[in-house]
Amino acid sequence: MYMEIYTSAGLGIRDLRLVNTSLLAKWRWKLLSQENELWKDVVIARYGSDVIGKRKLGDVDVPRLASNWWRDLCHLENGSNWFSLAVGKKVGRGDSTSFWNEVWVGVQSLRQRFPHFFGISLQQQVVIQEAGSLIDGRWQWNLMWRREMFQWEEDQYSELVEIIAPFFPLDINDKWLWLGDGIQGFTVKTTYLQLENVANNRRTLEPIEVFVFKRLWESASPSKIRAFVWQLLLNRVQTKDNLYKLKMLRTDQQTCVMCERKAETAVHLFLHCDCVSKVWYELRGGWVLP
Repeated sequence: MYMEIYTSAGLGIRDLRLVNTSLLAKWRWKLLSQENELWKDVVIARYGSDVIGKRKLGDVDVPRLASNWWRDLCHLENGSNWFSLAVGKKVGRGDSTSFWNEVWVGVQSLRQRFPHFFGISLQQQVVIQEAGSLIDGRWQWNLMWRREMFQWEEDQYSELVEIIAPFFPLDINDKWLWLGDGIQGFTVKTTYLQLENVANNRRTLEPIEVFVFKRLWESASPSKIRAFVWQLLLNRVQTKDNLYKLKMLRTDQQTCVMCERKAETAVHLFLHCDCVSKVWYELRGGWVLP
């Protein structure tokens, strides 16, 4: 089994960037609810009422003088749509769910599934409740179009009608659901775990690396030694090849400081260098093996 580690590979520390994003997501989640809270009144006064209950925030919601907190909140997904895909709508009365633009039947919005019909609809911005009515205890849709349907559109229109036919309004408010965990709902922990799965800076350790790192931190050596070995195993020490990658040295400045013959990599400097090999040989001669 492989262990998934991030930039702190082998150290057992969570990625702080993902932690910060998870905490910001908590504010985004709270913005979806219709609960009246004082801080929401401040947000509405500053950024407009349309940001409450909105699944996706973006550049259009960031005024020129927006705070850094609000900018980070609007750019939370950074183009990946992970938050938008993690929330869904449980429709009650249908008075706060867009008929065309939100996902309330199936796995995509009706606008995405039937773009042709959205283009000829006269109700592109209506909520579900405004697209029909109760007549004699039965819900009937009242969809309005810019023109009459062509014959070749009938089959696709029948598909649309079949998909929305089961809807019946309930005497409860529409409610957002966190799809990442159907048991607890939204939590910072489940959000962090979800971000781990989509993060592109993930590093996978081989079983042998997991074995070494586990025993490294359990060893009795001084903490400074353990920290240095951890950096060495991850090739994070300032050898000349790493300094060259950082553009701090020229190509002709990469030779080993000890033997001055080969490129100074971590493996060479601490194991394969002729000068270092002699040191290891002498040390090994003084070891007493059990």
